[in-house]
Parts: sequence; structure tokens; C-alpha cells
Amino acid sequence: GAAVIALVGRIAGWKGQHIFLQAAALVRDRFPQARFQIIGAPLFGEHEYERSLHQMVCDLGIGDRVEFLGFREDVPALLAGADLVVHASTLGEPFGQVVIEGMAAGKAVIATDGGALPEIVIPGVTGLLVPMGDAPAMAEAMAALLSDPARAAAMGAAGRQRVQEHFTIAHTVRKLEGIYDY
Repeated sequence: GAAVIALVGRIAGWKGQHIFLQAAALVRDRFPQARFQIIGAPLFGEHEYERSLHQMVCDLGIGDRVEFLGFREDVPALLAGADLVVHASTLGEPFGQVVIEGMAAGKAVIATDGGALPEIVIPGVTGLLVPMGDAPAMAEAMAALLSDPARAAAMGAAGRQRVQEHFTIAHTVRKLEGIYDY
């Protein structure tokens, strides 16, 4: 059926859900059956931002394509059902756990190019990087991967391999042991 593009994370302005929705509106013009999922909930008094996102969905006319799934404990299953995983932060992420989770699930990722994310995502190999706050660039990246499922699948497989080689707990322990042995 329809492609599913998922964004996972706390609902907060700096996490960029509004950029994701703006990009979704642009992608919907080219891929009218695509579905967009926002997985996560607000914390720390960010409920007004969440309300603004619901209003944005209405204003953009994409209410039939966007699902707000709230806080979920079955994120791995939701990622398994997604075609693409998007990370839309407008500030540099110190690590980007969701990007690692998306790659571990074998999904091509689209992430913003700040913080540690350029150290995690290999552009054109495990996913695509876009400038922070750039909804048209994010939409273009989504459309590029939706247009070429084989490329997206290859990126997902490469991402899973990268996680296995660089981001498992066993790898971290080996590196830490190396520091102590030094």
C-alpha cells in the first residue's frame, strides 16, 4: 500500500515536527497516497506546540494523511512498518538515538545535518542529510527515496550494517576497553 514516513521523538519545537509537516504537504502533492506518522508526545509544557501542529495539519490540508500516534512503547514495530524514518531537529542533536534506531530497523533515514548526525549518517549510503529548518529540501529528499524504493532499501541495508559495525553496545565496550588499556 501507501508509503509510510515516520518521525519519532518528543514533541517539541526544536525537534522540528513543524518542518516535517511542511515537507509532508509538499510530498503529498507528488505522492498523494503517502502517509506521515508523528510518534511521540510533548513533555515539559510543550502542549501548545502540539496544538499548533494539529492546526498546521488542518491549515495545510493534510489531515487525511497525517497520524499523531502519541507516546508509544512499540516503536520498533512502528519503525518496521515504516518505509522511511525522518529526523527533523532544528538544533544540533548531541547523538540522535532515533536515527540509529531507524538504521537498525533497516530503514533509509533522512536527517538534518547538525550536531552528531553527520557522523552517523553517510549521505547517499545510509540515508540523506538536509539543512536544518529546510522543509523543501526535506521534501525533496523524501520524494527522491519514495521515487526509488530500491535505493531506499539499499540505504536501509547499509544503515543496518553500519549500526552493527559501529553503534552496538559490544562495539562501545571494546572502544572503552581500548581507552583503559591505553
